[in-house]
Amino acid sequence: MLHPNHSRWLWLVVPVVMLAVAGCKSEPPKYPVEGEVVYAGSGDPVPGSFTIWMESTTPPYQRSIGIVKDGKFTMSTNREANGSVAGPQRVRFDPTVPNGGAIDNPEAALARIMHPKNLEFRTSGLTVNIEAVPQNKVRIEVEPPPGGRRK
Repeated sequence: MLHPNHSRWLWLVVPVVMLAVAGCKSEPPKYPVEGEVVYAGSGDPVPGSFTIWMESTTPPYQRSIGIVKDGKFTMSTNREANGSVAGPQRVRFDPTVPNGGAIDNPEAALARIMHPKNLEFRTSGLTVNIEAVPQNKVRIEVEPPPGGRRK
């Protein structure tokens, strides 16, 4: 049997622990994101299919992913088309699409449709801000590949 002083502490500690555990399982809200990837200057959509990644730069530091098809995309975090967390996001691109197989030289593959610096968050310099609104529409302008667009 617990000492009377211990049971008093138990009544204080148990609710605090339960709230902490419940807080760990909650997900931050996601906001729908649709967008387009176009060439800077011309506004032409970037052709083909490739992957876009966004990574929040403030807590809760989550990534979201989308498949760009002929310049259009919708973002997903942990469920299809559920969007991204609010706040500033870094952007990068991958020349592959999920389950599309590995590419030996992703930099060269991306260089066919845009500047290869966009392969990494740290070098792309691309950012967007996702707002806590019912629908975010973003336009991302990228430099064409070195030497011009290739078909």
